[in-house]
Order: sequence, then structure tokens, then C-alpha cells
Amino acid sequence: MTDERRGWRRWAVAVSAPVLCASLATGLVAADRREVAPPPSLLLDGVVLESRDGVGVVSAVAPGAALAYAPRSRVADDDAAGARLAREQSRWLRAGRVPGSGSWEDMVSGALLDIHTLTGATFSSGTVSADGAVAAGWIPSWRLVWPRDASFAAVALARTGHVDDAVAVLAFLQDQQRADGSFAARYLPVGGAVADGRDDQLDAAGYVLWAAHLVVDEDTTGDAQSRLGPLIARATALLMGVTDGPDPLPSPSSDSWEVPEDRLTLGTAAATLMGLEAAAALAGDGDPAAIAMRRDALRSRIVAEFGVVGYQRYANPAGSLTAAGRQGTDATVALLLPPFQPEALPGAEQAWLRSFGPLREPAGGLSPGEGWRNDGVSWTPQTTLYAWVAAENGMAGIATDLLDWTAEHRTSSGAIPEKVAAGGEPRSVAPLTWSSANVVLAASALEVRPQHDGDRVGGAPQLHERVDAQFRADRLRGRQEVRVLVEHGGHGRLGGGVVAGGDSRETGCREGVGGARRDARNPRPVQHHHGRVEVDGCGGWLRRRGGGLGGLGARGGLRGGGGRVR
Repeated sequence: MTDERRGWRRWAVAVSAPVLCASLATGLVAADRREVAPPPSLLLDGVVLESRDGVGVVSAVAPGAALAYAPRSRVADDDAAGARLAREQSRWLRAGRVPGSGSWEDMVSGALLDIHTLTGATFSSGTVSADGAVAAGWIPSWRLVWPRDASFAAVALARTGHVDDAVAVLAFLQDQQRADGSFAARYLPVGGAVADGRDDQLDAAGYVLWAAHLVVDEDTTGDAQSRLGPLIARATALLMGVTDGPDPLPSPSSDSWEVPEDRLTLGTAAATLMGLEAAAALAGDGDPAAIAMRRDALRSRIVAEFGVVGYQRYANPAGSLTAAGRQGTDATVALLLPPFQPEALPGAEQAWLRSFGPLREPAGGLSPGEGWRNDGVSWTPQTTLYAWVAAENGMAGIATDLLDWTAEHRTSSGAIPEKVAAGGEPRSVAPLTWSSANVVLAASALEVRPQHDGDRVGGAPQLHERVDAQFRADRLRGRQEVRVLVEHGGHGRLGGGVVAGGDSRETGCREGVGGARRDARNPRPVQHHHGRVEVDGCGGWLRRRGGGLGGLGARGGLRGGGGRVR
């Protein structure tokens, strides 16, 4: 994440009494959020491939320009000089598979073209990228290669029939990898680590191994694994090393939040597990049994330490967290489900489904975590990641709504932005290759994975149906209002103005943000935190309407739907 993604703000957390008791028992504390400037404006509307002296050069499209592209390309429709480049991009697209036929075809084909255009690119600044270098975006601060983002791009390319391109992406990372198997946080597209003082991120080795496994699975020639042999061997040795000893949990490391950490995060632990899972499958002449034993030991420890707190960001913390510590739901809970694990860890699917509530932002997308920034911004990497996880796990309704939301919040030129402001406007850089890759993968999974839509038995499918129903109800209403349902006993019912039962009551429609107020019918203060409405001292259920997705919050209440669901 770039420098402008930093800063913390403390925010209050409202919990129902049962959750509060559980929190005290496990040592949970309220999440912190970073103090940040207002979300940035849209920095560009997309990218365009231009012909300069016979060379394809990637330039920016001005915000709001609504550029029309030549069919199946990222060349401007009126650029006669770029006709050859347009034909080449169209042939490249036809050589593979474009999932998402119908309403998403334009978005998915555009996402694939954006990944292709930003890989090995020559930029208008004069930078000539190395083969396989996937820039996260066009703006200089994003014109870098994150191992995580590149891993997702490689899998998206492989699963749409562009295996050679996928191998080239991982081969670039192989060339940058250190001898001990580790990676820097980011790399220049010409090669070489970015020397900005950021800590290394252990999760990179897990992401890259996971991607290598999925790319090898798509390779019918058998060449991919041999070409990526050094990458696989070094990353495997690193992960085996950091999980060696009496406790296989790795030491704390910076993760996708890119801040120093002195507590182990769920993202680092989960990425290490998915890396070992891949390493066992890719071991070849190595020792797959030893890797599998380590993997199993690590899985058990993750369940024991993180599962007890519902797979939140930190493992069962005792007492107060450090200044760097923000407990709460983290979007990396998705890494505990397929396609990152062969099957979900015990309790992980329920935790993932419950995470929709705490992570939901006003515009309808998701944030990286409950302890992330308190600016109301939806992040498309996490929103589209959840779409892919839903599709891989047969939850077509949730995946469809998330993809629809993403399609509706693209720029005027059709690019997927990194962020969406609280009012629904695209913000920051566009396109972002990580989000583009997730969209491709989600659309592909919907076509090839069995979709059950809640026909299984047990508790999780019921919860899935609730989340799915809330998404759909929220989208149908399309109203811009925030209501708080406060329960002092009794049972709420879905819809309308009155919540029946006991002393339950509706405190009324509140707009905007502000401090605390006391409602005449409810003497307990209602806290407004930058678009989040929380009730001090009782269970609070937030209804946000207006293009948003709903869900059951981890705090025991409904956040983001048409009312409380029992």
C-alpha cells in the first residue's frame, strides 16, 4: 500500500452484551483507526496504449474523460496510428478465454486488457519495464510491483489461458527474490527493490508459492514448474525455516497493511499456511511428507490461537495491545477459505461471512479491516477478493452482487479504481491490477465451480443465506438513510418502521456525522463515527441503504441491510 494509505484514528466499538463478555474473557480491545486526510480524488480514468515511433507506450486517461477504446483493446478508438496495437491486443484476448459473458463481459475483458497493458509496459515517462513486471497502476507511486498483486495477476492470466504470460510474471519475481527466499515489499518495474525503508513482508513468499501452484496446475506442457524451480525451492525453504521449532507460528512481520508489527497478524499466518500447502503439492523430489506435517501443525496452531477470537487480526491478545496493534475483523480471513486453502479451516467460513458487517463501508464496498482507516472509503481489492472467495465456495448470490457493485463503480472509461468514496465516486488510481485480477478470477469461478446458494446443511449456509438476502434487499431499496435498531430484549422483525417485541425500538433516521446524542426514547448515547452509527452500552444494528451490501456483523447485530434478521 502506498504512503498516502497511512495514518490512524481511534474509534469506539459498540458490542452487544454477549460479545462484550467474550471480549473481556479473551482480552480483546477496541480497534484503532488511523488519522487520515480526506480520500484522494480520482487520479486518472484509465490507461491507453499509444503508438510512438512504432512502440506501444502506456499513457494515462484524464479523470472523467470517458475514453472510447477500439474493440477488445486499450487503444483509443480514434487512434489510427495505434490500429496495429489494437489488433495485437485483440488477438491476445482471443487467444485465451474471457469469462463473465453477458453483463460482465465488458468489465472482465477490460480487466484482462488492463493487466496485459500494465505488464512489461513501456510507460510514457520513458520507463521500460522488464518482461513479466506487473505494475500495480500507472501513477508513479503505484508504478511498482507488489509480489502479492503480481501473484493474483499471474493466477488470473493462467486461468484465462495465458499461461506463458503468467509464468513470465512469476519469473520476474524469481529474478528479484533473495537467496534466502524472501522478498522486498515492492520492486521497480525495471527490477530492483524499492529502497524506501519499508519492512519486508513474510506473506509475499506465501502468496508467490500459492500462485506458482495454481499456475503450474494450468500448465499442460510441464515446463512451468521447472522454469519456476528456484523460486519454489527458495520460498519453501524460507517458510519451513520460519515455522521450525516447538511452535510453528511464524514471528511477527509486516503484512499487506505495510506497517511495522510486533504481534503476529492473521494475514501473515494465513499466507504462510497457504504457502506451505502449495509447497507440499510442488515438492517434487523434495520431502512433501515433511512439508505436509509442518503445514498441518501450523493449521492447528492457527485454529487454536486465531480461531478463539473468531479469526480476527491478532491471535488471542492478552491485555492491551501496543500502539501498532488494532484488533478487529480483518479481510485476510478470506485466506482461510478456498481458493487459498483446500477447505476452510474450522469456523473460518462463519467468521468470513460475519466479517461483511464490520468491513462494510457507506458506498457498499469493503475495507481492509475493522482497525483500518475511518474515512468511509471502500477498497476494491478487498471487495473483489470477497467476490472471488464467494464464487469459489458456491455462493453465487454474494459473488454476483459484489461483481455488480464493482461494475457500477468503475470510472467513465471502464477502469476498476482502487477506492470508492463514501458517496460512491471512484477514487485514487484506476485501474488497479490486483482488483482487475480478482474480478477475472471471480467471473471465472462462477462459470466453473458448482454454485449451491445455500442448499447445504448446517449453520454456515443459513448465515450465508442471510448475508445474501441482505445484499439483495439493500440493493432493491436503494434509499439513502441510516437507522439504528436498539434492542433491550425481545425480537426484531424485518422491514418497516417498528421493531416489535420487548423494549426494542427504532431510534429514528439519522443523517450525517457528529458526536453523541441522547434520544428521548433511548437514554443511552448513540455514537456517530464518520458514517458508522454505534450504540453505547447495548446491541446496535445499523441499516445503511443506497447501493450497499449488508451482512451480519461480528458484534452480534445486523449492519447494512433492511433490518435485523433472526
